[in-house]
Amino acid sequence: MNKALDTEKAKARPYVEQMQKSGKSDAEANSDQKYLGYLLELRDNILALLSPPQIKRLRELSLQSVDIGGVLDVVVAKKLGMSVAQLTK
Repeated sequence: MNKALDTEKAKARPYVEQMQKSGKSDAEANSDQKYLGYLLELRDNILALLSPPQIKRLRELSLQSVDIGGVLDVVVAKKLGMSVAQLTK
């Protein structure tokens, strides 16, 4: 997994440095489409290395990190088996 991370960081580093030099804020960087592309590629490469139980645990940890807001996400709510009535309460 470290190799995949190092590879993706090496690909993104020149672009990240360019954004920093141009004075882009973190918020601007997080909405930059090219940067988001690097992050999505990194995510996909990391997920490809994980087993199904590891992916499940990663999703659980991710949900915990966003607190109650995660349950309000329609995709998460469907996976939890929540009804429309429960979501609109």
